[in-house]
Amino acid sequence: MSKRVCREPKCPTLVSPDAYRGRCAKHQQAYEAQRGTNAQRGYDAEYRRTKAGYEADLRAGKTLTCVICTQPITALPVTPQHSRDRTHIVGPGHEACNLRDAGLASHGLPWTPPAPPGEGG
Repeated sequence: MSKRVCREPKCPTLVSPDAYRGRCAKHQQAYEAQRGTNAQRGYDAEYRRTKAGYEADLRAGKTLTCVICTQPITALPVTPQHSRDRTHIVGPGHEACNLRDAGLASHGLPWTPPAPPGEGG
């Protein structure tokens, strides 16, 4: 595959297609510094304990319900869902629901559950 220009505006550096997020090393380092550490983003020891607890419950046969789509969680991984203000964990979620919710939240959009299979389009 051919190289591409760094994603940062006005940066002419060519990066390989497998470069992390398409940025050159200089701009990737700046991006990571701006994002903050895992703990600053809410993935601290409490988060890891909660995730391990949800996954142990699921392995033990306990029924967990996704706080986002309200459907049963039947497979790992189980993702602890943060509140929109990221101050606390509101419950377990499907990984896909969690990622979709985060993407919508980053654009200021509310969660809208997908239509059940076979309904709508």
